[in-house]
Amino acid sequence: MPPDGTRRPPPARPPGGTNGNRHEDPFGLPLPPEPEARFGSAWSFAAVLAFLVSVALYAWFWIGEGKPVGAALIFIPILVVLTTPIFLWAARSERNFDLAGLLAVGLLVRFIATYYRYDTAVDARTYNVWGTRLAESFRELNFTPDTHSDVPGTGSMRYISGLVHAVCNSDEMAAFLIFAWIAFLGCYFLYRAFVTAVPDADRYRYAVLLFFWPSIVFWPGSIGKESVMLFSLGLAALGAARFFTRKRGGITLVFVGILITYLVRPHVALIMLVALGFALLIGRGQSRPTQSLTPGSVAKAAAIVLLLLGGSYIAGRTARFLGVESLQPSSTEEAFLEVQTNTRKGGSEFSPADAANPIGYPQAAVTILFRPFLFEAHTSEQIATALEALGLALLFVVSWRRLLSVPWRLRAQPYVALSLAFVLVFFFVFAVISNFGILARERTMLLPFVLALLSVPAMSTNTIPKKPVTSARGTSRIGSAPR
Repeated sequence: MPPDGTRRPPPARPPGGTNGNRHEDPFGLPLPPEPEARFGSAWSFAAVLAFLVSVALYAWFWIGEGKPVGAALIFIPILVVLTTPIFLWAARSERNFDLAGLLAVGLLVRFIATYYRYDTAVDARTYNVWGTRLAESFRELNFTPDTHSDVPGTGSMRYISGLVHAVCNSDEMAAFLIFAWIAFLGCYFLYRAFVTAVPDADRYRYAVLLFFWPSIVFWPGSIGKESVMLFSLGLAALGAARFFTRKRGGITLVFVGILITYLVRPHVALIMLVALGFALLIGRGQSRPTQSLTPGSVAKAAAIVLLLLGGSYIAGRTARFLGVESLQPSSTEEAFLEVQTNTRKGGSEFSPADAANPIGYPQAAVTILFRPFLFEAHTSEQIATALEALGLALLFVVSWRRLLSVPWRLRAQPYVALSLAFVLVFFFVFAVISNFGILARERTMLLPFVLALLSVPAMSTNTIPKKPVTSARGTSRIGSAPR
Protein backbone atom coordinates (compact mmCIF):
# COMPACT_ATOMS: atom_id res chain seq x y z
CA MET A 1 0.00 0.00 0.00
CA PRO A 2 1.42 3.43 -0.89
CA PRO A 3 2.45 5.84 1.96
CA ASP A 4 -0.62 8.02 1.41
CA GLY A 5 -2.88 5.10 2.40
CA THR A 6 -4.60 4.71 -0.96
CA ARG A 7 -4.98 1.35 -2.62
CA ARG A 8 -3.15 0.61 -5.79
CA PRO A 9 -5.49 -0.15 -8.68
CA PRO A 10 -5.57 -3.84 -9.60
CA PRO A 11 -3.47 -4.82 -12.59
CA ALA A 12 -5.33 -4.63 -15.88
CA ARG A 13 -6.64 -7.97 -17.04
CA PRO A 14 -6.20 -8.88 -20.69
CA PRO A 15 -9.51 -8.91 -22.62
CA GLY A 16 -11.40 -12.16 -22.33
CA GLY A 17 -9.55 -13.86 -19.48
CA THR A 18 -6.29 -14.18 -17.65
CA ASN A 19 -4.44 -15.72 -20.56
CA GLY A 20 -4.95 -12.82 -22.92
CA ASN A 21 -7.52 -14.48 -25.16
CA ARG A 22 -9.12 -11.94 -27.46
CA HIS A 23 -12.71 -12.76 -26.47
CA GLU A 24 -14.27 -9.71 -24.91
CA ASP A 25 -16.15 -9.55 -21.63
CA PRO A 26 -18.81 -6.95 -22.53
CA PHE A 27 -21.10 -7.59 -19.56
CA GLY A 28 -18.45 -7.64 -16.84
CA LEU A 29 -19.21 -11.29 -16.08
CA PRO A 30 -16.34 -13.37 -14.68
CA LEU A 31 -14.88 -15.54 -17.41
CA PRO A 32 -14.01 -19.16 -16.62
CA PRO A 33 -10.36 -20.21 -16.31
CA GLU A 34 -8.87 -20.59 -19.75
CA PRO A 35 -8.49 -24.29 -20.63
CA GLU A 36 -5.23 -25.68 -21.84
CA ALA A 37 -4.88 -26.23 -25.56
CA ARG A 38 -5.25 -29.99 -25.41
CA PHE A 39 -6.36 -30.62 -28.95
CA GLY A 40 -3.33 -29.43 -30.88
CA SER A 41 -3.61 -30.07 -34.60
CA ALA A 42 -5.89 -33.12 -34.35
CA TRP A 43 -8.79 -31.27 -35.94
CA SER A 44 -6.58 -29.96 -38.74
CA PHE A 45 -5.35 -33.49 -39.46
CA ALA A 46 -8.96 -34.71 -39.46
CA ALA A 47 -9.86 -31.89 -41.89
CA VAL A 48 -7.19 -33.00 -44.37
CA LEU A 49 -8.39 -36.59 -44.05
CA ALA A 50 -12.04 -35.55 -44.51
CA PHE A 51 -11.13 -33.60 -47.65
CA LEU A 52 -9.38 -36.60 -49.17
CA VAL A 53 -12.26 -38.90 -48.22
CA SER A 54 -14.89 -36.58 -49.70
CA VAL A 55 -13.01 -36.21 -52.99
CA ALA A 56 -12.37 -39.97 -53.16
CA LEU A 57 -16.01 -40.82 -52.48
CA TYR A 58 -17.39 -38.51 -55.14
CA ALA A 59 -14.74 -39.72 -57.60
CA TRP A 60 -15.86 -43.30 -56.93
CA PHE A 61 -19.56 -42.46 -57.31
CA TRP A 62 -18.80 -40.62 -60.56
CA ILE A 63 -16.33 -43.02 -62.18
CA GLY A 64 -17.15 -46.33 -60.51
CA GLU A 65 -20.93 -46.02 -60.12
CA GLY A 66 -21.66 -43.75 -63.09
CA LYS A 67 -23.49 -41.17 -60.96
CA PRO A 68 -23.69 -37.60 -62.37
CA VAL A 69 -21.73 -36.10 -59.47
CA GLY A 70 -18.49 -35.16 -61.20
CA ALA A 71 -19.10 -31.46 -60.44
CA ALA A 72 -18.38 -32.23 -56.79
CA LEU A 73 -14.71 -32.70 -57.65
CA ILE A 74 -14.64 -29.05 -58.75
CA PHE A 75 -17.05 -27.42 -56.33
CA ILE A 76 -15.79 -28.98 -53.10
CA PRO A 77 -12.32 -27.41 -53.51
CA ILE A 78 -13.87 -24.13 -54.65
CA LEU A 79 -16.18 -23.93 -51.63
CA VAL A 80 -13.34 -24.84 -49.27
CA VAL A 81 -11.24 -22.02 -50.74
CA LEU A 82 -14.15 -19.57 -50.40
CA THR A 83 -14.41 -20.55 -46.73
CA THR A 84 -10.71 -19.94 -46.08
CA PRO A 85 -11.27 -16.42 -44.61
CA ILE A 86 -13.48 -18.01 -41.94
CA PHE A 87 -10.81 -20.58 -41.15
CA LEU A 88 -8.20 -17.81 -40.86
CA TRP A 89 -10.45 -15.81 -38.52
CA ALA A 90 -10.97 -18.91 -36.40
CA ALA A 91 -7.23 -19.60 -36.18
CA ARG A 92 -6.56 -16.02 -35.03
CA SER A 93 -9.44 -15.62 -32.61
CA GLU A 94 -9.41 -18.95 -30.75
CA ARG A 95 -6.23 -19.95 -28.91
CA ASN A 96 -7.58 -22.75 -26.70
CA PHE A 97 -8.60 -25.31 -29.30
CA ASP A 98 -8.27 -25.82 -33.04
CA LEU A 99 -11.43 -24.03 -34.11
CA ALA A 100 -10.24 -23.65 -37.71
CA GLY A 101 -9.73 -27.39 -38.05
CA LEU A 102 -13.04 -28.10 -36.35
CA LEU A 103 -14.88 -25.80 -38.79
CA ALA A 104 -13.14 -27.41 -41.76
CA VAL A 105 -14.15 -30.90 -40.60
CA GLY A 106 -17.72 -29.68 -40.03
CA LEU A 107 -17.90 -28.32 -43.58
CA LEU A 108 -16.45 -31.44 -45.21
CA VAL A 109 -18.67 -33.79 -43.20
CA ARG A 110 -21.62 -31.87 -44.62
CA PHE A 111 -20.33 -32.35 -48.13
CA ILE A 112 -20.02 -36.09 -47.53
CA ALA A 113 -23.54 -36.33 -46.07
CA THR A 114 -24.94 -34.32 -48.98
CA TYR A 115 -24.56 -37.27 -51.32
CA TYR A 116 -27.19 -39.27 -49.41
CA ARG A 117 -29.55 -36.30 -49.52
CA TYR A 118 -28.88 -36.02 -53.26
CA ASP A 119 -29.44 -39.72 -53.87
CA THR A 120 -32.72 -39.86 -51.91
CA ALA A 121 -34.08 -36.39 -52.74
CA VAL A 122 -37.82 -35.80 -53.18
CA ASP A 123 -38.82 -32.16 -52.65
CA ALA A 124 -35.35 -31.04 -53.70
CA ARG A 125 -35.98 -32.40 -57.20
CA THR A 126 -38.83 -29.95 -57.62
CA TYR A 127 -36.69 -27.05 -56.45
CA ASN A 128 -33.98 -28.22 -58.83
CA VAL A 129 -36.37 -28.18 -61.80
CA TRP A 130 -37.61 -24.71 -60.97
CA GLY A 131 -34.12 -23.48 -60.23
CA THR A 132 -32.98 -24.62 -63.68
CA ARG A 133 -35.89 -22.80 -65.33
CA LEU A 134 -35.41 -19.57 -63.41
CA ALA A 135 -31.63 -19.63 -63.94
CA GLU A 136 -32.25 -19.32 -67.69
CA SER A 137 -34.19 -16.11 -67.05
CA PHE A 138 -31.46 -14.76 -64.78
CA ARG A 139 -28.81 -15.41 -67.42
CA GLU A 140 -30.90 -13.28 -69.78
CA LEU A 141 -30.88 -10.53 -67.11
CA ASN A 142 -34.56 -11.06 -66.37
CA PHE A 143 -34.69 -10.94 -62.57
CA THR A 144 -38.48 -10.76 -62.24
CA PRO A 145 -39.63 -14.14 -63.61
CA ASP A 146 -42.86 -15.77 -62.50
CA THR A 147 -42.14 -18.45 -59.89
CA HIS A 148 -45.71 -19.80 -60.15
CA SER A 149 -45.98 -19.97 -56.37
CA ASP A 150 -46.58 -17.72 -53.40
CA VAL A 151 -44.10 -15.12 -52.21
CA PRO A 152 -43.42 -15.24 -49.30
CA GLY A 153 -43.31 -19.00 -49.29
CA THR A 154 -42.37 -21.60 -51.86
CA GLY A 155 -41.99 -18.98 -54.60
CA SER A 156 -39.13 -17.37 -52.69
CA MET A 157 -37.42 -20.73 -52.30
CA ARG A 158 -37.69 -21.36 -56.04
CA TYR A 159 -36.20 -17.94 -56.72
CA ILE A 160 -33.24 -18.63 -54.39
CA SER A 161 -32.75 -21.99 -56.11
CA GLY A 162 -32.65 -20.18 -59.44
CA LEU A 163 -29.92 -17.86 -58.19
CA VAL A 164 -27.84 -20.83 -57.06
CA HIS A 165 -28.37 -22.64 -60.35
CA ALA A 166 -27.29 -19.55 -62.24
CA VAL A 167 -23.98 -19.72 -60.34
CA CYS A 168 -23.37 -23.46 -60.78
CA ASN A 169 -24.55 -23.69 -64.40
CA SER A 170 -27.64 -25.67 -63.35
CA ASP A 171 -25.66 -28.71 -62.18
CA GLU A 172 -27.81 -30.49 -59.60
CA MET A 173 -24.97 -31.96 -57.54
CA ALA A 174 -23.22 -28.58 -57.40
CA ALA A 175 -26.46 -26.94 -56.27
CA PHE A 176 -26.79 -29.47 -53.44
CA LEU A 177 -23.23 -28.71 -52.29
CA ILE A 178 -23.81 -24.95 -52.42
CA PHE A 179 -26.92 -25.26 -50.27
CA ALA A 180 -24.97 -27.39 -47.78
CA TRP A 181 -22.34 -24.64 -47.74
CA ILE A 182 -25.02 -22.01 -47.13
CA ALA A 183 -26.21 -24.03 -44.13
CA PHE A 184 -22.63 -24.19 -42.85
CA LEU A 185 -22.38 -20.40 -43.08
CA GLY A 186 -25.56 -20.17 -41.01
CA CYS A 187 -24.00 -22.36 -38.32
CA TYR A 188 -20.90 -20.18 -38.39
CA PHE A 189 -23.04 -17.06 -37.85
CA LEU A 190 -24.81 -18.78 -34.96
CA TYR A 191 -21.48 -19.71 -33.37
CA ARG A 192 -20.19 -16.15 -33.74
CA ALA A 193 -23.41 -14.86 -32.19
CA PHE A 194 -23.10 -17.15 -29.18
CA VAL A 195 -19.46 -16.44 -28.38
CA THR A 196 -20.01 -12.70 -28.91
CA ALA A 197 -23.01 -12.38 -26.61
CA VAL A 198 -22.12 -15.07 -24.05
CA PRO A 199 -18.35 -14.64 -23.64
CA ASP A 200 -18.10 -16.90 -20.58
CA ALA A 201 -19.77 -19.84 -22.34
CA ASP A 202 -18.24 -23.21 -23.17
CA ARG A 203 -17.14 -22.36 -26.70
CA TYR A 204 -15.68 -25.76 -27.54
CA ARG A 205 -18.80 -27.60 -26.39
CA TYR A 206 -21.08 -25.38 -28.47
CA ALA A 207 -18.86 -25.64 -31.55
CA VAL A 208 -18.81 -29.44 -31.43
CA LEU A 209 -22.55 -29.70 -30.84
CA LEU A 210 -23.51 -27.12 -33.45
CA PHE A 211 -21.27 -28.28 -36.29
CA PHE A 212 -21.67 -32.03 -35.76
CA TRP A 213 -25.21 -32.54 -34.48
CA PRO A 214 -26.65 -35.13 -36.90
CA SER A 215 -29.85 -33.31 -37.88
CA ILE A 216 -28.05 -30.02 -38.44
CA VAL A 217 -25.50 -31.80 -40.63
CA PHE A 218 -27.94 -34.03 -42.51
CA TRP A 219 -31.19 -32.24 -43.29
CA PRO A 220 -29.86 -28.88 -44.56
CA GLY A 221 -27.51 -30.65 -47.00
CA SER A 222 -30.04 -30.37 -49.80
CA ILE A 223 -31.83 -27.89 -52.06
CA GLY A 224 -34.50 -26.78 -49.63
CA LYS A 225 -35.73 -24.39 -47.02
CA GLU A 226 -33.76 -25.91 -44.15
CA SER A 227 -30.41 -24.59 -45.38
CA VAL A 228 -31.78 -21.13 -46.15
CA MET A 229 -33.44 -20.93 -42.75
CA LEU A 230 -30.23 -21.82 -40.94
CA PHE A 231 -28.47 -19.08 -42.90
CA SER A 232 -31.09 -16.41 -42.27
CA LEU A 233 -31.59 -17.24 -38.59
CA GLY A 234 -27.82 -17.22 -38.17
CA LEU A 235 -27.63 -13.73 -39.68
CA ALA A 236 -30.43 -12.48 -37.42
CA ALA A 237 -28.84 -14.07 -34.34
CA LEU A 238 -25.43 -12.56 -35.10
CA GLY A 239 -27.03 -9.17 -35.60
CA ALA A 240 -28.85 -9.47 -32.29
CA ALA A 241 -25.63 -10.46 -30.52
CA ARG A 242 -23.79 -7.48 -31.97
CA PHE A 243 -26.64 -5.16 -31.00
CA PHE A 244 -26.72 -6.51 -27.44
CA THR A 245 -22.98 -5.93 -27.11
CA ARG A 246 -23.15 -2.52 -28.82
CA LYS A 247 -21.12 -3.40 -31.85
CA ARG A 248 -21.61 -2.01 -35.30
CA GLY A 249 -23.78 -3.65 -37.93
CA GLY A 250 -26.16 -5.38 -35.57
CA ILE A 251 -29.40 -3.81 -36.76
CA THR A 252 -28.44 -4.30 -40.42
CA LEU A 253 -27.76 -8.01 -39.90
CA VAL A 254 -31.00 -8.44 -37.96
CA PHE A 255 -32.96 -6.75 -40.76
CA VAL A 256 -31.39 -8.85 -43.54
CA GLY A 257 -31.74 -12.08 -41.57
CA ILE A 258 -35.38 -11.54 -40.69
CA LEU A 259 -36.15 -10.39 -44.24
CA ILE A 260 -34.80 -13.63 -45.75
CA THR A 261 -36.58 -15.65 -43.06
CA TYR A 262 -39.82 -13.81 -43.80
CA LEU A 263 -39.55 -14.45 -47.54
CA VAL A 264 -39.23 -18.21 -47.00
CA ARG A 265 -41.16 -18.87 -43.77
CA PRO A 266 -42.92 -15.77 -42.43
CA HIS A 267 -44.15 -17.52 -39.29
CA VAL A 268 -40.54 -18.28 -38.27
CA ALA A 269 -39.65 -14.62 -38.84
CA LEU A 270 -42.45 -13.75 -36.44
CA ILE A 271 -41.00 -16.17 -33.86
CA MET A 272 -37.60 -14.48 -34.15
CA LEU A 273 -39.19 -11.04 -33.77
CA VAL A 274 -41.00 -12.15 -30.62
CA ALA A 275 -37.76 -13.59 -29.22
CA LEU A 276 -35.89 -10.36 -30.00
CA GLY A 277 -38.58 -8.27 -28.38
CA PHE A 278 -38.51 -10.42 -25.25
CA ALA A 279 -34.73 -10.16 -25.02
CA LEU A 280 -34.81 -6.39 -25.46
CA LEU A 281 -37.53 -5.91 -22.86
CA ILE A 282 -35.94 -7.91 -20.03
CA GLY A 283 -32.28 -7.74 -21.00
CA ARG A 284 -30.10 -5.25 -19.20
CA GLY A 285 -27.08 -5.71 -21.47
CA GLN A 286 -23.93 -3.83 -20.58
CA SER A 287 -23.97 -1.89 -17.36
CA ARG A 288 -24.20 1.88 -17.54
CA PRO A 289 -22.20 4.12 -15.23
CA THR A 290 -25.16 6.41 -14.67
CA GLN A 291 -28.91 6.25 -14.80
CA SER A 292 -29.10 9.09 -17.30
CA LEU A 293 -30.32 8.73 -20.84
CA THR A 294 -27.62 7.19 -23.01
CA PRO A 295 -27.30 6.45 -26.74
CA GLY A 296 -27.62 2.76 -25.88
CA SER A 297 -30.97 3.23 -24.15
CA VAL A 298 -32.23 5.35 -27.04
CA ALA A 299 -31.15 2.66 -29.51
CA LYS A 300 -32.90 0.00 -27.41
CA ALA A 301 -36.15 1.99 -27.35
CA ALA A 302 -35.92 2.59 -31.10
CA ALA A 303 -35.29 -1.11 -31.70
CA ILE A 304 -38.38 -2.05 -29.67
CA VAL A 305 -40.50 0.37 -31.71
CA LEU A 306 -39.12 -1.06 -34.97
CA LEU A 307 -39.81 -4.59 -33.75
CA LEU A 308 -43.40 -3.68 -32.94
CA LEU A 309 -43.90 -2.15 -36.38
CA GLY A 310 -42.19 -5.02 -38.17
CA GLY A 311 -43.97 -7.58 -36.04
CA SER A 312 -47.40 -6.14 -36.82
CA TYR A 313 -46.64 -6.21 -40.56
CA ILE A 314 -45.22 -9.75 -40.51
CA ALA A 315 -48.13 -10.92 -38.36
CA GLY A 316 -50.54 -9.73 -41.02
CA ARG A 317 -48.55 -11.37 -43.78
CA THR A 318 -48.26 -14.57 -41.75
CA ALA A 319 -52.03 -14.67 -41.35
CA ARG A 320 -52.35 -14.33 -45.12
CA PHE A 321 -49.70 -17.04 -45.56
CA LEU A 322 -51.75 -19.35 -43.33
CA GLY A 323 -54.94 -18.43 -45.16
CA VAL A 324 -56.70 -16.84 -42.17
CA GLU A 325 -58.02 -13.36 -41.47
CA SER A 326 -55.87 -12.77 -38.38
CA LEU A 327 -53.70 -14.58 -35.85
CA GLN A 328 -56.43 -14.63 -33.26
CA PRO A 329 -56.95 -18.13 -31.77
CA SER A 330 -60.42 -18.38 -33.30
CA SER A 331 -58.96 -17.75 -36.76
CA THR A 332 -55.82 -19.86 -36.50
CA GLU A 333 -57.51 -22.97 -35.13
CA GLU A 334 -58.84 -23.95 -38.54
CA ALA A 335 -55.44 -23.34 -40.17
CA PHE A 336 -53.71 -25.45 -37.54
CA LEU A 337 -56.17 -28.28 -38.10
CA GLU A 338 -55.43 -28.10 -41.82
CA VAL A 339 -51.70 -28.32 -41.12
CA GLN A 340 -52.29 -31.37 -38.94
CA THR A 341 -54.27 -33.01 -41.73
CA ASN A 342 -51.69 -32.18 -44.42
CA THR A 343 -48.75 -33.47 -42.37
CA ARG A 344 -50.49 -36.66 -41.26
CA LYS A 345 -49.12 -38.80 -44.07
CA GLY A 346 -46.10 -40.81 -45.14
CA GLY A 347 -46.28 -43.51 -42.47
CA SER A 348 -44.78 -41.36 -39.70
CA GLU A 349 -47.94 -39.68 -38.50
CA PHE A 350 -48.91 -39.25 -34.85
CA SER A 351 -51.51 -37.33 -32.85
CA PRO A 352 -50.02 -34.00 -31.76
CA ALA A 353 -50.75 -32.41 -28.41
CA ASP A 354 -52.68 -29.17 -28.10
CA ALA A 355 -50.09 -26.58 -27.08
CA ALA A 356 -52.81 -24.03 -26.36
CA ASN A 357 -53.60 -25.57 -22.98
CA PRO A 358 -51.33 -25.97 -19.92
CA ILE A 359 -51.28 -29.76 -20.13
CA GLY A 360 -50.71 -30.01 -23.86
CA TYR A 361 -47.86 -27.50 -24.00
CA PRO A 362 -45.33 -29.64 -22.05
CA GLN A 363 -46.41 -32.64 -24.13
CA ALA A 364 -45.78 -30.63 -27.30
CA ALA A 365 -42.35 -29.60 -26.01
CA VAL A 366 -41.41 -33.22 -25.34
CA THR A 367 -42.67 -34.25 -28.78
CA ILE A 368 -40.72 -31.57 -30.63
CA LEU A 369 -37.49 -32.23 -28.73
CA PHE A 370 -37.44 -35.95 -27.97
CA ARG A 371 -39.75 -37.87 -30.30
CA PRO A 372 -40.00 -40.29 -31.96
CA PHE A 373 -39.13 -42.64 -29.12
CA LEU A 374 -37.32 -45.82 -30.02
CA PHE A 375 -40.47 -47.95 -29.74
CA GLU A 376 -42.18 -45.56 -32.21
CA ALA A 377 -39.48 -45.96 -34.86
CA HIS A 378 -39.74 -48.59 -37.59
CA THR A 379 -37.64 -47.56 -40.59
CA SER A 380 -33.89 -46.96 -40.56
CA GLU A 381 -34.30 -43.15 -40.77
CA GLN A 382 -36.84 -43.19 -37.94
CA ILE A 383 -34.50 -45.25 -35.77
CA ALA A 384 -31.67 -42.82 -36.48
CA THR A 385 -33.93 -39.90 -35.55
CA ALA A 386 -35.05 -41.67 -32.38
CA LEU A 387 -31.45 -42.34 -31.35
CA GLU A 388 -30.61 -38.69 -31.91
CA ALA A 389 -33.62 -37.63 -29.83
CA LEU A 390 -32.51 -40.01 -27.06
CA GLY A 391 -29.05 -38.45 -27.21
CA LEU A 392 -30.58 -35.00 -26.85
CA ALA A 393 -32.56 -36.16 -23.82
CA LEU A 394 -29.38 -37.52 -22.21
CA LEU A 395 -27.64 -34.24 -22.99
CA PHE A 396 -30.40 -32.40 -21.13
CA VAL A 397 -29.92 -34.67 -18.14
CA VAL A 398 -26.15 -34.20 -17.89
CA SER A 399 -26.52 -30.46 -18.50
CA TRP A 400 -28.94 -29.78 -15.64
CA ARG A 401 -26.52 -27.45 -13.87
CA ARG A 402 -26.17 -25.40 -17.03
CA LEU A 403 -29.94 -25.18 -17.40
CA LEU A 404 -30.21 -24.00 -13.78
CA SER A 405 -28.03 -21.01 -14.62
CA VAL A 406 -30.26 -19.89 -17.51
CA PRO A 407 -32.78 -17.89 -15.39
CA TRP A 408 -29.95 -15.94 -13.74
CA ARG A 409 -28.56 -14.95 -17.15
CA LEU A 410 -31.71 -13.67 -18.82
CA ARG A 411 -31.13 -10.04 -17.90
CA ALA A 412 -27.35 -9.91 -17.89
CA GLN A 413 -27.02 -11.75 -21.22
CA PRO A 414 -29.96 -10.94 -23.52
CA TYR A 415 -28.88 -13.54 -26.09
CA VAL A 416 -29.76 -16.24 -23.55
CA ALA A 417 -33.19 -14.65 -23.23
CA LEU A 418 -33.53 -14.61 -27.02
CA SER A 419 -32.63 -18.30 -27.27
CA LEU A 420 -35.06 -19.27 -24.52
CA ALA A 421 -37.90 -17.23 -26.02
CA PHE A 422 -37.30 -18.66 -29.49
CA VAL A 423 -37.45 -22.20 -28.10
CA LEU A 424 -40.62 -21.60 -26.09
CA VAL A 425 -42.52 -19.91 -28.93
CA PHE A 426 -41.31 -22.55 -31.38
CA PHE A 427 -42.93 -25.23 -29.20
CA PHE A 428 -46.29 -23.50 -29.54
CA VAL A 429 -46.17 -22.76 -33.26
CA PHE A 430 -44.84 -26.12 -34.46
CA ALA A 431 -46.90 -28.27 -32.10
CA VAL A 432 -49.45 -28.70 -34.91
CA ILE A 433 -47.13 -30.89 -37.01
CA SER A 434 -48.26 -34.51 -36.91
CA ASN A 435 -45.48 -36.25 -38.85
CA PHE A 436 -42.14 -37.32 -37.38
CA GLY A 437 -40.32 -36.95 -40.68
CA ILE A 438 -41.43 -33.35 -41.17
CA LEU A 439 -40.80 -32.61 -37.50
CA ALA A 440 -37.20 -33.86 -37.77
CA ARG A 441 -36.54 -31.38 -40.58
CA GLU A 442 -38.24 -28.45 -38.88
CA ARG A 443 -36.28 -29.19 -35.69
CA THR A 444 -33.08 -28.00 -37.41
CA MET A 445 -34.24 -24.40 -36.91
CA LEU A 446 -34.70 -24.96 -33.19
CA LEU A 447 -31.62 -27.00 -32.30
CA PRO A 448 -28.99 -24.21 -32.49
CA PHE A 449 -30.84 -22.25 -29.81
CA VAL A 450 -31.44 -25.34 -27.67
CA LEU A 451 -27.74 -26.24 -27.87
CA ALA A 452 -26.86 -22.67 -26.89
CA LEU A 453 -28.87 -23.05 -23.67
CA LEU A 454 -27.05 -26.34 -23.04
CA SER A 455 -23.65 -24.66 -23.44
CA VAL A 456 -23.88 -21.82 -20.94
CA PRO A 457 -21.63 -22.22 -17.88
CA ALA A 458 -22.96 -24.47 -15.17
CA MET A 459 -24.22 -22.96 -11.94
CA SER A 460 -22.08 -23.79 -8.94
CA THR A 461 -23.73 -26.12 -6.45
CA ASN A 462 -21.89 -24.46 -3.55
CA THR A 463 -24.10 -21.41 -3.63
CA ILE A 464 -27.59 -20.88 -4.94
CA PRO A 465 -27.99 -17.11 -5.25
CA LYS A 466 -31.43 -15.58 -5.05
CA LYS A 467 -30.35 -13.06 -7.66
CA PRO A 468 -27.19 -12.22 -9.61
CA VAL A 469 -24.72 -10.66 -7.22
CA THR A 470 -23.60 -7.14 -8.07
CA SER A 471 -19.91 -6.48 -7.86
CA ALA A 472 -18.28 -3.25 -6.80
CA ARG A 473 -18.21 -2.20 -10.44
CA GLY A 474 -21.97 -2.62 -10.68
CA THR A 475 -21.93 -5.63 -12.95
CA SER A 476 -23.68 -8.93 -12.44
CA ARG A 477 -21.63 -12.00 -11.55
CA ILE A 478 -23.61 -15.13 -12.24
CA GLY A 479 -23.32 -17.74 -9.53
CA SER A 480 -20.95 -15.67 -7.36
CA ALA A 481 -21.30 -15.58 -3.61
CA PRO A 482 -21.56 -12.26 -1.78
CA ARG A 483 -18.33 -11.08 -0.23
